Amino acid sequence: MNAVLGESLTVTASPGTVNFALATNGPAIGSAPIAITTAWALGSGRTSVNLVAYFTTASALTDGAGHNIPPAVHQSTTQIS
Repeated sequence: MNAVLGESLTVTASPGTVNFALATNGPAIGSAPIAITTAWALGSGRTSVNLVAYFTTASALTDGAGHNIPPAVHQSTTQIS
């Protein structure tokens, strides 16, 4: 008997929207914590996985009044070993 399990990796973030009350020279507290959940089935020879998060639209980080943080200035990277 031979069984093959394909590799898979799932990453989810919830909630999909978090609002921040911005303050000059102060911390910005989000309206809710963000829960990141991962699930994986990786081959036994894999030694690490790099995950990169980014925004695909110019208005992903906005206050709704046209003050946007461009996607180019935000990137998040995580390594799972």
